[in-house]
Amino acid sequence: MDTASRRALRWAGNYWMPMLVGQQTTPWLLEVAVGHALARQTDPARARRYLAALYTTCDYFLGGNSLNMTWVTGLGVRHPNHVFHMDAWYNGKGEFHPGIIPYGPWRKDRDLAEGPWDKDWPNQTLYPPVDEWPGNERWYDNRCSPMNSEFTIHQNIGPAAAAYGLLCAPGPAREG
Repeated sequence: MDTASRRALRWAGNYWMPMLVGQQTTPWLLEVAVGHALARQTDPARARRYLAALYTTCDYFLGGNSLNMTWVTGLGVRHPNHVFHMDAWYNGKGEFHPGIIPYGPWRKDRDLAEGPWDKDWPNQTLYPPVDEWPGNERWYDNRCSPMNSEFTIHQNIGPAAAAYGLLCAPGPAREG
């Protein structure tokens, strides 16, 4: 819970999680959601704090980040255009399926890369140099790089669907 108040853009999650496998694209908030559900009846003030963290975190991943983009294909004006999804490359539609959340930006491991499949491939041609770029802006829409443009159900889509679904679910019926 303290993480959201320690980050400039108020997104919660594991503060010490390194920048990989969706740290910059996926709202990993299961514990916060469970805390909110458990505290609603017993500690409404705490439940409101949990809910606030859920909202600000989802805001971050749905466009309130430094790239001003949603991290869901097909959602919003700015979204990932290319992901590592070979079925979509060859389905004849010319576009990716909506609802995919890629791994996204990764920490820099090295200056040079071996080929376009390597997440560090753009580093050698960036201006300014990659070390001067904020980590959360290191997204290049490189569909050939599984490390940043692939996705999984358990690491990205499932947690995001749960967080967004919780916030979109209808509330309890009001009496009177």
